[in-house]
Amino acid sequence: MTRKLTRNGRVRYADNIFKAVVARKREFRLLIITFRLSCETTGIAKRVFTADEQIHSGSTRMGHSATTAVHGLVAACEREEEVHELLIHPLNERLLKPVLKQWMNDLPEDVRPYRWFGVFSFEEDNRLEYLQTAIDRGGRQEQLAIETMIRHLLNWLWYAFHHLNEDLYLSETEDDAETLKETRLLIDQLDDSVQKTEFMEEWQEHARTYELWLRFSKEETAGFMEWRERQEKQGENKQ
Repeated sequence: MTRKLTRNGRVRYADNIFKAVVARKREFRLLIITFRLSCETTGIAKRVFTADEQIHSGSTRMGHSATTAVHGLVAACEREEEVHELLIHPLNERLLKPVLKQWMNDLPEDVRPYRWFGVFSFEEDNRLEYLQTAIDRGGRQEQLAIETMIRHLLNWLWYAFHHLNEDLYLSETEDDAETLKETRLLIDQLDDSVQKTEFMEEWQEHARTYELWLRFSKEETAGFMEWRERQEKQGENKQ
């Protein structure tokens, strides 16, 4: 049986979550204070912990202090390499996701909650949809969403090709043609020249592998890696 937290219990619970975050990042102390004050003075803790009821009923707009605290937290985590150790599961489920969902409902034109849902994989199955929404609405300004989408697409191409040494292609060539095209268009939108170069080099390698696999499939049925090595040696000899 689940024990129902009292109001003070919810405040202590929220405080404990943020203390766990602060153990890794001291700069989040201000967010702890902000959130605790919000809990104690405006009743936000109650609204956050019953956010699912609010979202379905649409009867209450999420308070400004809650969105401010959540904005500060997720914005500070955007470039963290170990973000999933900071945004722990209880924090995501009981605070971030409910507030961001309500944010989407209250301000559907604001692209930021869509970006964060995609970047932080708050809903893994819908991650790409959130990223695409952020990119469609924010355009080139959504650099983090674009970068995150590129990483996902490049990882997918790697997955498709990573068993070619066994002559196993783990995808569909038609789909990967579209993925290569989409990835290239996204890379062109990057402002960071260093990141753009790194992504482009990886994309070119995948594009080359894809092109060679198509040629191999028309000529042979087994031994792709050996066939590729011969093709590359022939290319070197021609030069």
